[in-house]
Amino acid sequence: MFGKKLHQIIRKKWKAPNYYYHLRNGGHVTAAKIHLGNDYFSLIDISNFFESTSQSRVTRELKTIIPYEQAREIAKISTVRVPNSKEKKFSIPYGYPQSPILASLCLHNSYAGGILDAINKSGDVIVSVYMDDIIFSSKTLEAINQAFDLFSNALVKSRYKVNTAKTQRPSKLLSVFNLELSSNYLKVSSVRMVQFIKAYIESDNHFEQEGIAAYVHSVNPDQANRHFP
Repeated sequence: MFGKKLHQIIRKKWKAPNYYYHLRNGGHVTAAKIHLGNDYFSLIDISNFFESTSQSRVTRELKTIIPYEQAREIAKISTVRVPNSKEKKFSIPYGYPQSPILASLCLHNSYAGGILDAINKSGDVIVSVYMDDIIFSSKTLEAINQAFDLFSNALVKSRYKVNTAKTQRPSKLLSVFNLELSSNYLKVSSVRMVQFIKAYIESDNHFEQEGIAAYVHSVNPDQANRHFP
């Protein structure tokens, strides 16, 4: 209850950017579809996104929208001690209702968040954020390379780490959210599609089957009609 109320309070006092798709309708599918008109795509994954959002960082950013004493108390309630940490460090955990919006507020108000805003406003690169995944797309390789390098360096300056295992440098094909994205084309990945087909066949629940078909249809109608006619 506390987490949901806090989420609502922050949403009233802080206007999240439209390109933070985990805080608006449409979710990850819309976060991918927004890039369909471009030719080059890249993904930057922030490593340990929640763990990077420390208690002091939460306090510092919350006090810009609510009184300091309240900000400090909320930060204490909303963070837990980081396990296996050599020093006594507290950060927001995965699973608290307020964790996504607190992490998003802190990212947006950081140096890296300012750089991301500037990239989004440049007009040369489209940006979408879904939690710890940041997608860039552009008509030109030069523009997306510049954005990719600029934001990667900004994250380091803001004490975030780039997950190199999941990050994808600019190219004409991007794999994200179990989807495959390219110019004017989006589909559910083959591996994920096999899982959906198996679940659909084995399910005795008509609503579950409808849900699977509807999701695939939201991504790629032809793909849905082919597998779930």
